[in-house]
Amino acid sequence: MTQPQPKLSNATLHQLPETIAVPQYDRSQLKPGIVHFGIGPFSRAHVVAMADDLANKGHMDCGVVGISFSSGRFRDPLAPQDFLYSLQEQTPEAKTRVIGSLLDILVAAEDPASVIDRMAHPDTHLVTLTITQKGYHYVPGSGLQMDSPAIRESLENKDEPKAAVGFIVAALERRMKQGLPPFTVMSCDNINHNGSVLRHTVLAYASRISKELMHWIDDNVAFPQTMVDRITPSYKPENSAKIAGEFGYDDAQPVLTEQPYQFIIEGGRAAKLPPFDEVGAEYVDAVAPYELAKIRLLNGMHMALGIIGRLKGYTYADEALQDPVIRKFMEGYMGEVKATLDPIEGFDYDAYISSLFDRVSNPLMKDELQRLARSGIDKLDTRFIGPLKDAYARDTPRAHVVYAVAAWITYLQAADAQDNPKGRFYIEDSNAYKQGVVDMAKSLNGVVAPILAHDRLWNSLATNPNFERELQQAYSDLTGGHRDPDSDPDADPKGPDFALK
Repeated sequence: MTQPQPKLSNATLHQLPETIAVPQYDRSQLKPGIVHFGIGPFSRAHVVAMADDLANKGHMDCGVVGISFSSGRFRDPLAPQDFLYSLQEQTPEAKTRVIGSLLDILVAAEDPASVIDRMAHPDTHLVTLTITQKGYHYVPGSGLQMDSPAIRESLENKDEPKAAVGFIVAALERRMKQGLPPFTVMSCDNINHNGSVLRHTVLAYASRISKELMHWIDDNVAFPQTMVDRITPSYKPENSAKIAGEFGYDDAQPVLTEQPYQFIIEGGRAAKLPPFDEVGAEYVDAVAPYELAKIRLLNGMHMALGIIGRLKGYTYADEALQDPVIRKFMEGYMGEVKATLDPIEGFDYDAYISSLFDRVSNPLMKDELQRLARSGIDKLDTRFIGPLKDAYARDTPRAHVVYAVAAWITYLQAADAQDNPKGRFYIEDSNAYKQGVVDMAKSLNGVVAPILAHDRLWNSLATNPNFERELQQAYSDLTGGHRDPDSDPDADPKGPDFALK
């Protein structure tokens, strides 16, 4: 009879193969100094892994308590293994280690008081977030959306908030009243000026609680800007099967990620952060140029490839880039976006772009195109509209970026119903459904003008006649050859020709 494989836990660490690096510190002595909202695979490949590096170097105040908002989908599988998990870099050598810095995961919807207690505890010195852009309830130009249900409910019952900003402000208020120093609050999300966005959001929310609290936060709390980069696909059951097959132990939540990563932080020491620069982070005077390059090049590449790759019938990023037409298109796209960026001293854009193609083409990563294209309506401005505005201002080539916008409209038209996640063409874009933009796209009759009337999407481009003309041409080029596989069984499953005309 086959013996069951040992379950990863504190008790079984000594049974793991010697090729796997394990924590070199006493976990029982690790203090929970960091609280992280959004404890999915990405944060566990980045912030939590770096906290593990710090603990291995003797910094025992960097244990992490993760926060999930609504469910125990990460806590429940990780709790039986003492919140240990494997981190495997997807390279031919497949370097694998066990991360020990994650000490607990709290579910905010189940016990909001425990979350506030943990944040208000004197040991907590840093709160970090990877909650995606929509988790901030912030719209550029208009600020914190006070009419958002999560914000409204948080303000109505500040001791049981629904939004991350509500937890942050509630914990800071308690620390202020108790005479404790504040914690630093650091966004690790792909948002332009993420520290400033988070600061404005927190201050706007705090102003509804009390002016004294708002001023105390304004005077005392640091919100450093960051740029974070490490491609990390979502968890899949085959990840666990891979670890079990290679190493002979059971891990319910291993994280498979790429080897390279970036963590660039503005004013790190001034923000009283842990010494992340000892474990691979870079502290700089101004993060904005790096942030803009990353958002427009890597994240813009992701969104464009996710949309176009899915429309052509592919599932994974690496297989989409093997298509010579898509590869050629993406090379043109990246060249146009590069022309919208100012030089950064010591930074080689061409080398960076080449590295991005290598990373996204990695066949070991199996990064899903659906993930790359998700929440497109929240990312449209930074990924596509921003580069286009600069391209028009500089009068540089832009046809590929315009084509990507046309592809996004076509992507919405192909979408299944929001409540059909197992449909043939499900897209993860709840705000596009809520704002009626999916229905608007589906109602187009070959003309893009009606969707351009939704001016919140397009900023000043909505009134740019060149943009409307070029978008209409790209949309016509794109949709003219499209055939729906459901209605035409003999249709080419890879869709229309994406070569620009």
